[in-house]
Amino acid sequence: MPDVYLIFLTKFDIFREKHTIYHMERVIKETGTVVENGTHEIYVNTAIDDGTEIAKRMQYFKKSTGVHQKFQKLSNRVQYFKESQKGVTEMCELVEEYAKNMQKRK
Repeated sequence: MPDVYLIFLTKFDIFREKHTIYHMERVIKETGTVVENGTHEIYVNTAIDDGTEIAKRMQYFKKSTGVHQKFQKLSNRVQYFKESQKGVTEMCELVEEYAKNMQKRK
């Protein structure tokens, strides 16, 4: 079974520890043993700018306008999905498909 990554993006610092990113580990409380079960949880927020590269990207996501020289490939894709008719249509279709799949699971 492949590893699973759960990445949560938030507008606030969920753990209030003043970091942009938090990596969670599964630990057996009684022994302190880290459990490697292939599940990885990562929490990332736009509220804290701790000067790291991920913080810079999150600040870009927060604003996401125009081309950013440092993240040129990323900003080109964001611009495509936000500003071109083809990109907007593609994104809408993806979101609609996701919503349908979520309804089927309920």
